[in-house]
Amino acid sequence: ECPFCNNYIKLQKFKLTFKNFKLLNARENLELVKLYLDKGYNVDKGMILRIDDKILFADEVVWYMSKITTRDTLFLKFQSVIFKNLFISKLIYPILKFGRFIFFKITFKKFIVNKYFKW
Repeated sequence: ECPFCNNYIKLQKFKLTFKNFKLLNARENLELVKLYLDKGYNVDKGMILRIDDKILFADEVVWYMSKITTRDTLFLKFQSVIFKNLFISKLIYPILKFGRFIFFKITFKKFIVNKYFKW
């Protein structure tokens, strides 16, 4: 349901890269949100990508996706140059997360963990 996550996935054409890829709406999968929350991953603080048994979170997701997706548009080429370096991803990701936070506050959208869980 997060417009940032949904649009990022669409721009990355991630579904074309992996045939078994599933984008899950966290608000409709609260048991899974709780499972990851118990492991220390808060979906309000970043995207979660699970590949087999490996879990990537927040800046690691952006870094990983920039390395494996196609670069057939100017935007994808640009973001690939920026985010293919994990150190730079770690520096820039908090800025993107802050922008999402401001958007949620302005549009009165509720964060998942604050709404559904006592944390």
